[in-house]
Amino acid sequence: MTERRGLGYFLGWWFFRIFTGLYHRRQVFNEERVPRNGGVIIAANHLSYIDPPLIGCSTRRVIHYL
Repeated sequence: MTERRGLGYFLGWWFFRIFTGLYHRRQVFNEERVPRNGGVIIAANHLSYIDPPLIGCSTRRVIHYL
């Protein structure tokens, strides 16, 4: 099932993608373990409030936060 992203999601994704590329050293470990299709749970140990957007811009999938 393909999900559509809204304009706000698209702009936010690109903003944080550029921001993290310029000011932070973003590292993604074991990216090959995340399937391209289907559900996946990403359990992160948040150290700051910027962590959820950083996780969201590290993948091309649409993220649904709980």
